[in-house]
Amino acid sequence: MGEHVGGDRERLVEMLAHLVFRTGLTVSSEWDRAKALMLAAGLKHGDDAVRRGLGAVAGWVRGGRRIIRPGDVHQVIDQHALRADEPRAVLLVQAIDRDPQQEDATEVLDWVGLYEGNTPATRYRPREDSDWQRMADELAQAAQRLEAAGERDILVRGKLRQATFFLVGAYLPAVRGMTLSYLQYQQLWSTNAARTSVPALERRYVSIDAGTDLAVAVGIATDPAKAVIGYTRMARLPVSEVVILTPRGSAHDQAVGGAGEAVAYAQMTRDAVRAELERRPQVERLHLFLAGPGALAMLLGHRWNRLRPTIVYEHLGTGRDYTPAFTVDA
Repeated sequence: MGEHVGGDRERLVEMLAHLVFRTGLTVSSEWDRAKALMLAAGLKHGDDAVRRGLGAVAGWVRGGRRIIRPGDVHQVIDQHALRADEPRAVLLVQAIDRDPQQEDATEVLDWVGLYEGNTPATRYRPREDSDWQRMADELAQAAQRLEAAGERDILVRGKLRQATFFLVGAYLPAVRGMTLSYLQYQQLWSTNAARTSVPALERRYVSIDAGTDLAVAVGIATDPAKAVIGYTRMARLPVSEVVILTPRGSAHDQAVGGAGEAVAYAQMTRDAVRAELERRPQVERLHLFLAGPGALAMLLGHRWNRLRPTIVYEHLGTGRDYTPAFTVDA
């Protein structure tokens, strides 16, 4: 058999030792993977850029190229004007689903086995409440390793829910010189995107009068007021009031038009909470409830400073209330 492929048996065995078959992958998933890898490498990552890259590789194949050196790749990048930015490190957070391409990431976290539920749609919380702290500790360690390695520009990947997105932002914050990006709706949302003007957030207040803490419900994609107020009373949270922040007019799933608007909403939300704390200096703790795009929660956590220690809650699904997830110092 070695002679048939133009080599000896030892070389054939060595080649087969490196041969891997990946089943179950789709063209669309590999296309998305190519975009993510190009983005992390500092290249343009739109559909046209991927097509140009594929065209170059196809040319190598048709031309019988067997050895591709780094210089060949850089030449194609320059020929097609694919350079866009500096390379980014990749933080893969597998909270409610696993990624088939873990090897692409600089840091990999895998918490899927900790969760209740057998599918991403049914994974809302870990089986053990103590696992929230385990996840926070592992994320903190990953953040420390990235910072120690000199990484300041991080591409976040993975399937996460609101509280986890927020924690990622809080553990890789703006005050430490970090920049975070996430592909939301196939668009790159970055913490350093230029702010786009959006209408001021509307504020509503509901008195609870059960303590001195403050609850904040941020409703961008949907208005969580009824669910948050009901849970706050049912769980007997020690809060004086619930502050509900929503876009002017109403919350809806198209309220955020892109990265610039997400940055604006994150800044306004943080500033609104700061203003509420100015009015209530006695508040020692915040209870935070989020309803919006995941990357917006990350952008908010990234800027969550000069506030109060904050308990971030995870929604368990329609009609199923909330559960406390992470506590963030701020």
